[in-house]
Amino acid sequence: MKPAKFQMRIPADKHGFRLVEDMKMSLNRQGYKLIIRYSGKRRTYFGGHTRKEDATSMRVYIEPVSVPVDQDVFDYYRAELTRINREKNELASTLGRLKEIISRFTE
Repeated sequence: MKPAKFQMRIPADKHGFRLVEDMKMSLNRQGYKLIIRYSGKRRTYFGGHTRKEDATSMRVYIEPVSVPVDQDVFDYYRAELTRINREKNELASTLGRLKEIISRFTE
């Protein structure tokens, strides 16, 4: 999966939260995922995450969503396509032989 792309830093106030909600409503969810991280005062001196309530700003990231491919399904359809192509080639060969037989009788 591609790394998330940093888009912007916005203030953690009512306007900022409203902007994030509007972005979530407008985002193409089939193709992208919105990630919000909070910046500001931390609970402890040794780090950890900033709580939403303590945040002074928010970082907005947009990450592309990858569609997982189920290998079994992929293998099934690949086998089916191979079978269909083989049958098509056999039918074309049979049709060629039938045309030869018919042409002998019509001459």
